[in-house]
Amino acid sequence: MRFVKISQDEFRKIGRLYEGVMSFASYGLFLREGHVFGEDIAEIAMKHPDSYFKTVAKTLKARGWVEDIIFSDTGAIVHGSVEAGDGQTDPSCHRLRGILEKVYEKHLNRKVSISEVTCEGKGDGQCEFKVND
Repeated sequence: MRFVKISQDEFRKIGRLYEGVMSFASYGLFLREGHVFGEDIAEIAMKHPDSYFKTVAKTLKARGWVEDIIFSDTGAIVHGSVEAGDGQTDPSCHRLRGILEKVYEKHLNRKVSISEVTCEGKGDGQCEFKVND
């Protein structure tokens, strides 16, 4: 499998392009993009059930989505999300939220939704994602 690398600046410019055309509706598209990535990452991690979240974390870091991530049963703490742009007024890590939804769905064997409760892009110290029941 081949991978394409783009810069964080290019990634953000593409996001702004979608937002300019679709406004807030683009966030749903970003979430669904994350679902696609998350399905593949979860499938990789399922091959290592004893180290599922460790494998997910390693994959997310290797692919440049995060600098660090810590998983718990109720959510994840992220440092250095590629989506966390400076000066945001709302949480901005929609693709990562989609990835985490699929990762938790596969792990818990049920449908989940994830909320981003803090975001580095808003000036918070970390991005915090919560699994909603």
